[in-house]
Formats: sequence, C-alpha cells, structure tokens
Amino acid sequence: MAVTALPINASGGSPAYTARATRQAFAGLLMPGNGPLAVRSGFRPGGAPTVSVDATTWSVGPFTAVIDPRQSSTQGPYLVASDGTETGAMTPADGTFARRDILYVQVDDADEDSTGQRRARVLYQAGTPASSPATPGTPSRSLLIGIVDVPKVGSGSPVFTPSLIFTVAAGGILPDTDGILPPTGERYLGQMFWRLDLEELQIQTSAGARVLFAARYPSANSQDYTLNERWYGEGLAYTVRSNATNVRADVDAAMTLSFQAPDTGKVWIELEGMCASTGVTAATGNFGAYWCLRDTASGNLVPESAIPMVPTGDSQPIRLRYSTRVSGLTPGQSYTYAWQHFRGTGATGTAWWYIGGGIKAMMRARRSL
Repeated sequence: MAVTALPINASGGSPAYTARATRQAFAGLLMPGNGPLAVRSGFRPGGAPTVSVDATTWSVGPFTAVIDPRQSSTQGPYLVASDGTETGAMTPADGTFARRDILYVQVDDADEDSTGQRRARVLYQAGTPASSPATPGTPSRSLLIGIVDVPKVGSGSPVFTPSLIFTVAAGGILPDTDGILPPTGERYLGQMFWRLDLEELQIQTSAGARVLFAARYPSANSQDYTLNERWYGEGLAYTVRSNATNVRADVDAAMTLSFQAPDTGKVWIELEGMCASTGVTAATGNFGAYWCLRDTASGNLVPESAIPMVPTGDSQPIRLRYSTRVSGLTPGQSYTYAWQHFRGTGATGTAWWYIGGGIKAMMRARRSL
C-alpha cells in the first residue's frame, strides 16, 4: 500500500511508479465507480466503434474506452484504445432457432489476474439458440460492445445493436440513451446525466435523479411539465358523437395522444371538451356521461381513468375539463391513449360529445411526481 503523487522526478531511483500506481492516479480523473479507486467502465462519447456483421464475419472499428476489471479494490482502470479494425468469424446460424451473440473488449493483466497474459482484445461469444434466446453475460474484465441478433437459417441477416455504455471525465455529464444510469451505489450527489431518450438533463440528489432541465418544454426547470398536447377541431364541420350504452366507445378516431413515460413513471392526463347527457332527470343522482381512456396497445381501459362528467338529464352542452393521474408506467416507454366515453350504469339516456363548428377539444399529458 502506498500514497502516490504522480509525477515526481526520480532521484536515486525513487520514486518509482508501478503500472498499478499509475492506474490508481488516473482514477482521480475519471467518473467514479463503486469504490475509492473504482471508475465507471465505458466508451468515450464519440469513441465507440463502428461495427458490421453478416452471416460469416464480424468487424469492430477503432475505439477509445475505459475498463475497470475490478479484480481487486486496488487494481485501478485501464485506458484502452484500438487504432484499427478487428475481425473474426461468426458462428453459423441455427436451422431451428434464433440466437443472441455478443461482442466485447477484455483486459488481461498477469499481475492482477490469473490469465498469465498482458493484453486487451476484442472478442466474440455466440449464445445458445432458443425460441426466446437469452443474451450471454458479459465476461469478467470486459466492456460490452453490443449484441448481435442472429436469426435462424433463411430468416434474414444478423443485426447488431450497440451497448451505448459511455463514461466521461470526473464531473462530466454522462450521455444516457435509455435510462440505464449507473447503479445507485456508484452515483454521487451533483452527478449529471443527459437523458437522450427524454431530452432531459437530470441531477443526482439525496432523493434520486431529478430533472434539472427539459429541452422540449417551456417549463424546462419545472418538476411538472408537458409531455405532449393535442388540439383538434379547427376547420371541422359541426359533429356530434353519442353513446347510449354502458360500453366504452372512442369519441373520435382522431382523438388519441402519444407520449413517452417520464422518469417517475407517472403522468397527469387532461382532457377538455364539450359534452351533455340526455335521459332521466338529474334528480336521480345517476351520471349519464363518463370520460375515460383506452390504451391503444392493449385495448384495455387505462386504470382509474373512468370519471363521471355530467348527470343524466343535463342536456345543455357544457365545456368541461377532465384530469386523472396514471401511475405504474415504464419510464422511457411510449404510450398512446384514446379518448372514450360511455353512459353510466343505472342511467337510461345518452352520453353526447361535440366537435367542430368552432368547438375544439384538447388532450394533454404532463409529468407527475
């Protein structure tokens, strides 16, 4: 064990720096990992390789990366670079099932591990053919370059998907494409992430990652902002939609809204439009017009989205605003909701909905905490 100050001129052969001591000193310049001398492995932004695959051959172009093998708590990180194109043979496709293969960079260091080698290599590993093929685990001392999906014989060509695992200098903003942020134990207070999928700058706080800036929205510094909004009805002829049953029905084919679930997995959905209900008098206490949402992917009712709007007998059209909070969404996943209405249970009338002739309708999705 030693405290290293790098560099100091040697006098009489001291100080002398081992490779490990040099790597440990480099760790002070890199994004931290889970430990005082650990760092985050990844490709330098802009330094990931260009990869091509076909039925017989894979090739990986030049790259720059950091790999922390973590064979011990004091090993330290390696700066790894390739200035040429590495190639190798693909395992032939299976005649019955598809397969998932991986490409990765691996570091061997005889002074730190049991390999007996001192090198870095680009390697390929074929997975196991299956009806639902699994991705092989990334071997130790390695950084995943990406996954190769190999279809069964006669079903097309292999497809490569990059890992998009990046790292930056200490204090740098980490590019993130799909919410795969560093594990909680490897984050530090004030660490910032640029979520390319959400166009958000997030900062790590004691309560987790929080939005610092959202590029798409006017309320960019807010914790509650609009994900998407749709107004409809401009220039349309006056049209009335009706539903005299207790079965959900779309109010209009055009009234759908797509959005990407935010980091909280929760959204507010707002609807604004004009409706009425005819039938028995309002004194019965029954609601004749309900608004709700349909998840277009499943066709199912969005949970807790059915809300009574007007009692039966309120036949005078009135403009109303609806708001419901939807939770349990998968952050980063896209959703599309359709606006629906139906007649309430116990009512005998009809739920009405109006559009066009100067009447507009609005759908909006907002991030919720």
